[in-house]
Amino acid sequence: MKHNGKRLLYDELTGVYSRYGMKRKMEEVCGYTRSVVLLLINIKRFKWINKTMGHHVGDEVLRSVAKRLRKSIPNGTISRQWGDEFAVLLSDMKSEKQIRTLVESLMRTLQHPFFVRNYKIALQCYIGGIIAKSSEVQDMLKDGETALLCAKEKGKDICFFCPRMRAALHSKIEVAFELQQALPNQELALYYQPQVNIATGEVGGVEALMRWQHPKKGLILPGEFISIAEETDLIIPIGKWVIYEACRQNKEWREQGSYNGKISINISPKQFMQDDFVIYVQEVLARTKLDPSDIELEITESLYLEEGIYSKLEQLRQLGVQLSIDDFGTGYASFQYLKRCPVHAVKIAPQFVMNMDKEEPNKSIISLITALAEELQLQTIAEGVETKEQLSFLESLNCAYVQGYFFSPPLPPEELISFLKS
Repeated sequence: MKHNGKRLLYDELTGVYSRYGMKRKMEEVCGYTRSVVLLLINIKRFKWINKTMGHHVGDEVLRSVAKRLRKSIPNGTISRQWGDEFAVLLSDMKSEKQIRTLVESLMRTLQHPFFVRNYKIALQCYIGGIIAKSSEVQDMLKDGETALLCAKEKGKDICFFCPRMRAALHSKIEVAFELQQALPNQELALYYQPQVNIATGEVGGVEALMRWQHPKKGLILPGEFISIAEETDLIIPIGKWVIYEACRQNKEWREQGSYNGKISINISPKQFMQDDFVIYVQEVLARTKLDPSDIELEITESLYLEEGIYSKLEQLRQLGVQLSIDDFGTGYASFQYLKRCPVHAVKIAPQFVMNMDKEEPNKSIISLITALAEELQLQTIAEGVETKEQLSFLESLNCAYVQGYFFSPPLPPEELISFLKS
């Protein structure tokens, strides 16, 4: 029993406290001190280390991180909470300034390269912290996780807990619950934004964009709920509905003679990596009797880090589906990736287009993307076009298609048809 109790308290891989051991230590410390600091540390992109270098290297990295933490904070309590997350417990810190100085120093320490089995590995971390005065242990852990989640969402290295984060988290939970009901309650809808051929002025395609018609809050844009759908995996059933509805709508328009172009559909990385993704696309095309070339699937650059992506893209290409890279220039794509990837178009991210006059480098980025696309014989589609000056600049670069509020906002189906007629 004594031996098993010790095993529960300590993490076998790293030798530091386990999650259970840290909880016990926190209960002990909170019993005799009025001020404690809890830091939760998450290693960014740790899965990538396991995937590319092997789990044996990943395990060695975790051991090295634990060793460095113990050395950097000899008076603190260190634990491995789970996976790639560690915790540090500190007591009797004198001031908030002292705490923040220590955390910043700790971050710099973890960013120094690790040398593991002939690899030089530079880590980046998120740190979520809570400064608590005689708090319940379970609440401290929960608030620490909230601060860590906030750091991840905002892309900040360090984030300390404040009460309004708790309110934001509760709001997110509420949205997730309501979103779960949105699909069966038929509250989701697709709007369509025209893609205009610069040379001819004709609409060559439309992009399907999701909207949520909330029964109490009205029309909600995807920026307010897509990230929550991703986190909760609701994006998978929602994404399936989007593919079916876009294909069904396109077929209906074609039969009516209202519209004969393609529809572009955004695909979530999580959705794309489902084992049955290609099979599902085939099934939808068969059910709706839509020609595969009448849809275009937009994928993100982040997918290039996933295993098996090229075989799936090749299957879709052989099926006859068109493929494009969304928000090109903001992620991981390179010339080598583009040469291997069976896509027919790249979409220039709207932040480059909308800010081209405010930030001079954006014009250079757009010029480079269009030149690269032309070299590889790929179409370019620029998003976020709002002014005549932006349109003229894109036209001078021989950009093929543009979309944005300069021509039209995303429209519900019946308004899109009226737009096309006019």
